[in-house]
Amino acid sequence: MDMGTNFGTTQVPKLTSEARNLLEFESAQPRNDRRKEAAIRDTFGYSWVRYQQKLHALVTTQAAVAAYPMVCARVQRISGRNGLRQSVAS
Repeated sequence: MDMGTNFGTTQVPKLTSEARNLLEFESAQPRNDRRKEAAIRDTFGYSWVRYQQKLHALVTTQAAVAAYPMVCARVQRISGRNGLRQSVAS
């Protein structure tokens, strides 16, 4: 009985082209400023809020973390900090 042949063969779901484009964009433009907000509207047609909603939902998926671990970790870290600020302010 060969117990080691299937080790590490877990299939990671693939990213959609939209998801990949969002993560590539975030990777290329990590700073949050007015220029980025305008680029989001020009590139994706999203408002800043919609972009953030899509990005934050995406960075918790297994496929996104596998493909873009640094981007996902950074976005999660920043959103965690912002959540902490909001809860302290309440």
